[in-house]
Amino acid sequence: MSKKIVDIKVDKLNSDINPEEITEATEEIAEGEATRGDDIPRLDNGTIDIEAVAIGKDDKGRYTVPDDIFDKYLKELPEGTQNESKTYRAFNHGKLTQLNNDPEEASRRGRAGAIASNATQAARRTFKEVIEEMLCSKASKSAIEDLNLKADATNLEMIIASAARQAERGNVKAMDFLRDTIGQKPSDRLEATVENLTAEDREMLENIKNRLGEKT
Repeated sequence: MSKKIVDIKVDKLNSDINPEEITEATEEIAEGEATRGDDIPRLDNGTIDIEAVAIGKDDKGRYTVPDDIFDKYLKELPEGTQNESKTYRAFNHGKLTQLNNDPEEASRRGRAGAIASNATQAARRTFKEVIEEMLCSKASKSAIEDLNLKADATNLEMIIASAARQAERGNVKAMDFLRDTIGQKPSDRLEATVENLTAEDREMLENIKNRLGEKT
């Protein structure tokens, strides 16, 4: 087919046009040949003739093209076009979607994902683990000096020493904390005593309970 190229002087657009000032050139373009200096078939509108370069089409109507064409003309390929190796699919003018059609590659990625997940889980510690680590860490220099502790005292020793100092100053809660920590809480001692009662002791207590109930 032939294509006419018409050149009109810009300063004549708003005045009478002299036919002699119009030049014509005829460019012969063979149908299907490149118009952009490349070697790929194109349509009249300049887009790639995907039907001519495609080597297949899937059940969803998406084209498959050779790897070299895919790599070179990625930005111009219709969205959804995949390469012959079936490793990439064209997406949004130059962006790629990676495919996992290779069973070995999918398996490798699965193993890598599992390793990463296990590492993440191992890095997550419980409250107990974090607290134990903190208590076993060395106390600050200022706390050691203030409480007159040994140079390598831990945070746990610092907390106990601090509670002991508060108890010396009459802090009842600090006293209770120290007492309860060593297992001397009154309710705990009473429960332990009740557990050691004999059958006769329990029967006697039950009788006393019933008599008190009759009087009330």
